[in-house]
Amino acid sequence: MKLTLRRRMILNALAFAAPISIAQTPATGDTGAALEEVTVTAQRRAENIQQVPISITAFTAGELERRNITSPLALIPYIPNLNGNNNTGLGSANVYYMRGLGNTETIATFDPPVGTYVDDVYIARQNSNNFGLFDAERIEVLHGPQGTLFGRNTTGGAINLIMRKPGDTLRGFVELGFGSFGQRRARGVIDLPINDRLSTQLAAYYVDSDGYVNNVTTGKKDNAEDEKGVRAAMRLKVSEDVTWDASLNFVYSGTFNKLNFECGTLAAPGTPAGGCSGRFNNSAFGQQPLSGILISIPNPAVSATATQLVPTTLANGKGDRKAGLDTNTLLGASNLQVNLGNNATLNFITGIIHLQQDYLYDFSEGRQGRSFGGFPTTGLSGAPLVQRPLIIVNAAGVISPNGGPNILAQQETGDSFSQEIKLTGEAREGKLKYVSGLYYFREDYDTDLGDVSTNFTTGATTLAAQVPRAYDTRVSADRLIKNTTRSWAVFAQGDWQFNDAFKATVGLRFTDESKSVAVTDQRDLRAMPIIAGVQRPDLRLDTTNLVRLGIPTRISTSMLTPRVALNYTPKEDVMLFASATRGFRSGGWNVRGTSAAAFTPALPEKAWTYELGAKTEWFDNRLRANVTFFYLIDKQFQAPSAFVDSNGQTQFVTRNDADMQNQGAEIELYARPIKGLNLFVTAGLQDAKYSSVTPTTLGLQANCLALRALGGIFGNQCGIGVVTPQGNISKPVRTPDLTLSVGGSYDIKLGEAWTLTPSINVAHQSETNTAAANLVYSIDSSGVINIDGIGSYLSGSTQEAYTLLNASVTLAGGPDERWKVIVDCNNGTDEVYTQSAISGYSFLNPPRTYSARVNFTF
Repeated sequence: MKLTLRRRMILNALAFAAPISIAQTPATGDTGAALEEVTVTAQRRAENIQQVPISITAFTAGELERRNITSPLALIPYIPNLNGNNNTGLGSANVYYMRGLGNTETIATFDPPVGTYVDDVYIARQNSNNFGLFDAERIEVLHGPQGTLFGRNTTGGAINLIMRKPGDTLRGFVELGFGSFGQRRARGVIDLPINDRLSTQLAAYYVDSDGYVNNVTTGKKDNAEDEKGVRAAMRLKVSEDVTWDASLNFVYSGTFNKLNFECGTLAAPGTPAGGCSGRFNNSAFGQQPLSGILISIPNPAVSATATQLVPTTLANGKGDRKAGLDTNTLLGASNLQVNLGNNATLNFITGIIHLQQDYLYDFSEGRQGRSFGGFPTTGLSGAPLVQRPLIIVNAAGVISPNGGPNILAQQETGDSFSQEIKLTGEAREGKLKYVSGLYYFREDYDTDLGDVSTNFTTGATTLAAQVPRAYDTRVSADRLIKNTTRSWAVFAQGDWQFNDAFKATVGLRFTDESKSVAVTDQRDLRAMPIIAGVQRPDLRLDTTNLVRLGIPTRISTSMLTPRVALNYTPKEDVMLFASATRGFRSGGWNVRGTSAAAFTPALPEKAWTYELGAKTEWFDNRLRANVTFFYLIDKQFQAPSAFVDSNGQTQFVTRNDADMQNQGAEIELYARPIKGLNLFVTAGLQDAKYSSVTPTTLGLQANCLALRALGGIFGNQCGIGVVTPQGNISKPVRTPDLTLSVGGSYDIKLGEAWTLTPSINVAHQSETNTAAANLVYSIDSSGVINIDGIGSYLSGSTQEAYTLLNASVTLAGGPDERWKVIVDCNNGTDEVYTQSAISGYSFLNPPRTYSARVNFTF
């Protein structure tokens, strides 16, 4: 561990210990100032968060409102050691990295390391996990592997959304709002009790905006919000001992996260000559369906090895839409709870999800992706590499109007079903508390995916003279992937209370899981792979050729994942714990590969996490101080990477390049020193590194270093996986040394009827990287772009240290305290930083936004 991190951990531990020494005498005064008790179901039963030996961050409905959290994405700055953002391109998808474990890949053959649950129903697909909150009761964020009690095994953690259940009285609210960039939003919910046994609930939300990116080619706005959802829920009290909760949720997302640039920066060649302000892009792609696609076929009239380009199309109409995204998610949840008596409860939890997604996306924004293979290089051994990026501009910096697109066209449909039978209860006069059950999960998914790439028809040396530059738009791959998952598990966990001070927890889960995949090559049958002038249909991307190459089409995993924890409570409101927990994430296939040989599998990821922690409350529960120290070892870490190969094509690959180790601490302080004043400080510290690098990766590194010594660099050797462009082993992505959030709110009484509540929240994160190979472009004082860190940062995967300022003011009151007026500002200082990167381009965070809302409760 780095010395600086050790010092931080020691200092924070001492800061945590300080209140223990001074709080032996309880504070006196107004008990109305006590902190709100937080109930969680992290161990699949209702418990006070302070009594659960797990690192958890939880937000009640009141806390969500105070911090202006309207989506799971807004949680990220407030969770220690959590890094994430909205995914590149897909507004419906959130990327979560907990303690360094995460995944940017949304394709259906890979599972997210941080699982998302809605009312205990697992959302399997990361491309639809930005779930609308409707009317949330609370959100729980669990740190570390969830290998015993939660539905699907995860290595990083879980985000559990619990929606408020229908009440037995007429109740509801309506909220309308407006904001920057033409934002319009509406939200509402109503509880409609039918009788003393049946209660129903209807909820809906709508968010729309004009977009914050100026497209200087089309004159329109990009990156607009387009979100809507409806929810119907019921609670039926079948009898004194039987309750049935059920809900049906529909969520639509058309929000598109296009690549864009900040005006006036060196990373934005192509800035309009007349200047601009804010964010801009140049892409003309997207106003019309994709057309003019070509494919290469043999031309025997010329020679045995000659080819010619002929028009073609993408199969099943994938290119017949305008650029954009449509994601439709239907989620049904059912929980039948039966009280068996003798403190035992049986739950039948059923989940059904149907997902449809259709998008057409140019992830290079009309620019050719920067690549090593596409860079002319000069320099001898030991000299810096001089590189000039393939950006289609003339000598005046004006970008080509037709660009150089790298396009993904995708249509997918998936259905999942989960069934859990869970038994909870107590025995031995409360000394034993147990949770046990069975779990079954089934998923069937079809992904129709086409890749279209730019192939320039002139040499790079003549780049500056050609605007627009001649290029061909060709189909690289067009395949239909069908994959299935079948998983079942049996689990049990028991807490044994030895005496008032000591408790032990032992849990175990056995999971048996199988995945299968089949692929059909949908490219024009005239276009066969050509080797030595001979067409090779045996090399087409289909299941038969996968089998011929020895690539498995079925992966099975059976695993035991235990958990052991010890609790010690030396005094009331002080709980110390130690735990060891195992989790795993099953393997998958690189179905974005453009050939059968690239359709490689990744092995399952297996994680152990060890924790030491303390949960304490002081001064009549006015101060809550929790700390957890952790050590994580993740075997066969699945590292997703994107790189541009020597042919100028962007490749997306997930591989087991190494193991990953991480260690650190998570600290949470909450205080209410006086009534109405709420304060918090949370901090995460971590030190991550790769270990046990695979021989294949070490060989790739050796080849890269050898090429570097000769003064050259190629896209199929350097800057791939966890090998950096310089030939080093990279630092694990999204593992900043420090995540810190500080904030608070204060209720100011304005007479008898109204309350004014200002709130301010500050979140800071130290520097980290967002792409596996840590690819960064710098520019030196002479204007030469390089990958060796010479000069200032230009673009790439570095997420530089940033500080976000969010603030709001709420005026509440009126007759029966039914009215609220909320004015808020997010990213108040208009901080700009890299959220993620593809092909060396930085995808930026959203700019400063503000809104005003009016809420009426009835």
